[in-house]
Amino acid sequence: MFTNVTPVGAMAAAAELILGAMLPVFVIQYSPIGQYPPSYKILQHIHLPEDVNSLRALEDLNQNAGPPIWKTFLLASLPILMIGLSNFLFVPLAITFGRRPVVLVSGLIAIGGAVWAGHSTSLDSHLGARAIQAIGAGTVESLIPFIISDMVFLHQRNKAISLVFGIQGLLIVILGIATPWIIIRVNWNWIYFITAIAAGVFWIACFFFMPETRYYRTDNEMSTSIHPFL
Repeated sequence: MFTNVTPVGAMAAAAELILGAMLPVFVIQYSPIGQYPPSYKILQHIHLPEDVNSLRALEDLNQNAGPPIWKTFLLASLPILMIGLSNFLFVPLAITFGRRPVVLVSGLIAIGGAVWAGHSTSLDSHLGARAIQAIGAGTVESLIPFIISDMVFLHQRNKAISLVFGIQGLLIVILGIATPWIIIRVNWNWIYFITAIAAGVFWIACFFFMPETRYYRTDNEMSTSIHPFL
């Protein structure tokens, strides 16, 4: 039952990790040579010599007309900051109003951010979309272990949490293998669209099958580890 809550946030988190590794693609996208469509086709013809510093090459590419490289690198660092900050918001809300509404709302935020990122046409818009998507992805870092601790016995929690993050790791591996092929043959935008579609399917499953796990336990229940659903 607890696996119903994992895919929406896991897909968003997987997208954050995978797309954070695609910074060279975005440096080219927002450089002067990336303004000539279809810009993703350029990647098929770029082959740096072995003795060339790839980071210096990217800096040289944008030193005249493109945005500073540190701003492009915010596509990887800014989402990590937003995921951490979102935990300060979602955990108190989940304690006060329940886990289910917070998971559903954060899932919609993650999906909306992915759709926005896929349609973004500038670096500033892309950064904003990544920040919004990361806020929704924050549920993976905080609420999912929180919910699992509500739903399973104490001696089962390690196994359950390992399964959840194992699923996330599998999604990251699959998306990581597919990402280069998708970027070169379609476009980087479709990474966002694919994750948004998959997360949308999982969100619908959460809406219909995910229970509310917020439950008041007496001192006796806490001391004897009685399961909340019995």
